Amino acid sequence: MSIPDDVAAHIADAPLSAHLATSVDDRPHVAPVWYVYEGGDAYRAASDAETVRDDRLWVLTGGKKLENVRRNPRVAVSIERADESGVDWAVQLLGTARESDDDARIAAVEAAMTEIYRDGTASDGGEDADPPGEWALLGIRVGTATVQRYDE
Repeated sequence: MSIPDDVAAHIADAPLSAHLATSVDDRPHVAPVWYVYEGGDAYRAASDAETVRDDRLWVLTGGKKLENVRRNPRVAVSIERADESGVDWAVQLLGTARESDDDARIAAVEAAMTEIYRDGTASDGGEDADPPGEWALLGIRVGTATVQRYDE
């Protein structure tokens, strides 16, 4: 599925966190994640034009989220923009997550995350450094995408 333009306009290249929901044995698990939207400019700049094939969200993750996706690849992602006055909008995505071991894609996603979330600066190894444990790149192919606006 191609993500609708109105949804893509909200999630592309914004330094927003998302919540990734996974579920195994009817036990949901929701946790915050950083993401890169493949249709976004930061990802295109960090990747070879040949690698951009279709709209997709990319997440570097580990722990319970990764364990759950390996058992059940169906996920939900919620992204919103909010400030002290309330929520402006929320995007809900339903899709299927798959692990990628493509080193070039991993490097492109890491570079795009640095550009989006760290304002182009690399981690100094401090509190933002990757925690110990297994991490993997998940590509989320979106099946359903909706946006709810609260500021209208």
